[in-house]
Amino acid sequence: MRTPTIPPTEIPMVQPPKIEACMVAEVETIEDNIYLSLMWDGVQAAEEHLDVVGRYVVIQQDSDLVRIINELNDGDCDLILLAGFYSNDEISRTAAANPDRLFTTVGYLHDLTYDNVLGQVYKIDQVAFLAGYLAAGITKTGILGTYGGANVDTVRDFMDGYALGAQYYNRQHGTNVEVLGWDPITRSGLITGNFVDREDGRRMGEQLLDAGADVILPAAGTQGFGTADVVLERGGAYIIGVDYDWALAEPAYADITLTSIIKKNDVFVFTAIQQVVEGDFSGGIYTGTLENGDIGLAPFHNLDGLVSEGLRSELDRIREAIIAGEIQTKPEE
Repeated sequence: MRTPTIPPTEIPMVQPPKIEACMVAEVETIEDNIYLSLMWDGVQAAEEHLDVVGRYVVIQQDSDLVRIINELNDGDCDLILLAGFYSNDEISRTAAANPDRLFTTVGYLHDLTYDNVLGQVYKIDQVAFLAGYLAAGITKTGILGTYGGANVDTVRDFMDGYALGAQYYNRQHGTNVEVLGWDPITRSGLITGNFVDREDGRRMGEQLLDAGADVILPAAGTQGFGTADVVLERGGAYIIGVDYDWALAEPAYADITLTSIIKKNDVFVFTAIQQVVEGDFSGGIYTGTLENGDIGLAPFHNLDGLVSEGLRSELDRIREAIIAGEIQTKPEE
């Protein structure tokens, strides 16, 4: 008698669970916030290329942060992306209590030493210095303007660099270009107290234009669109965009956007998620600089003709000098 052949049992392949990246922020509509949009672009890129699940979680106020993070800790979030000005105490308590959960903060320096927290900051003063030098090189009135959404380090870096870049241009060329709206010595100036109210942006734009400024850097998120609206209506002046290339992403302002100060938030977020996927995430602080290419000036696009070859060459030389540490782009402490 032949022994019956028993077909092998097919063992179904068990797919490993997908990595889930949860982004936590205080703004309900991502599209209304430049900074968050770039971060979310990084999450979406990870969804497309790394087979990751992304989730966006809104908190209404700072006091909700610990509660919401605890809820996320009880769920499936492998990486929690914190977008906002959260306190060290809030993040420290949660990170210390959950050493197996991974966190990253974007754009705001936290004094944390946990292996499960990766912080990311930018030396944005380096690029803002170039923007100030550029603006001083093309101004017709000899007056530049700037203002900020809040008097915090990440905003001050924009305005410090901008003012010091213009001052450096003056020393190189014997000119007397003035920067209204910010004093890098006293660290004081025009602050609106928010990043989204376009009417506040309009008022700041009107105030600076009335005072003679013809190149304005609004370090205030989407509030800067209100300033751009006023510049567009009045003419004879230009805007320097922040965080991403305004001439490309906001085509209505392409004819008035001299350049933009770019941060590659999306690249950092994607890289952090990729580290989780590949199992090599580590805590600490990652800094975006001119040298590593995570920050920079956008092309001049429609206003390319305003920038002479000589000024371009100067900007190239100054960029290299900043990278070499030969030019200081922040005020002395």
